[in-house]
Amino acid sequence: MPCGRKSPTARDAELQAHVRLSESLADGMVQIDRQNQALNLMREQVRTQQEQHQQEADSLEQACMKLAEMQGEHSMCQAALQEAEQGLHAHRQEVEAQRRATSEVAVEVNEKQKGLEQQLWGAAKQEEELESRSVQVAQQREAFSSLRLNLK
Repeated sequence: MPCGRKSPTARDAELQAHVRLSESLADGMVQIDRQNQALNLMREQVRTQQEQHQQEADSLEQACMKLAEMQGEHSMCQAALQEAEQGLHAHRQEVEAQRRATSEVAVEVNEKQKGLEQQLWGAAKQEEELESRSVQVAQQREAFSSLRLNLK
């Protein structure tokens, strides 16, 4: 085979490999988007839970104050408030654990995204090389045709 030329089968194989790589990268980006959506949903759920627990704690504290005023039994109110604070503390620990898990997932997503970006860069580089090869082949064909005309 002449220097620098590839068979149509080899060019087709390269193009198909490039298409598969592009499809794989697109699938990876869709996965990252889905994971980001899931992370955002988790964050929103945690925020909503925090608001609900804070509202519950506030309501309990208000009820406690009214009970203390009505009955004059401050100790009962303190016990209920302490229980609410313990519940809030336990919830804060849960929220912190969820935040850590969310951060770990975010790190994994970032790592996957970096890998996909590197693959995308490699695919772009391959595409540039294919375009360069196509230009070289066209130039060689033109030179060969010109040479053939000169030899006639």
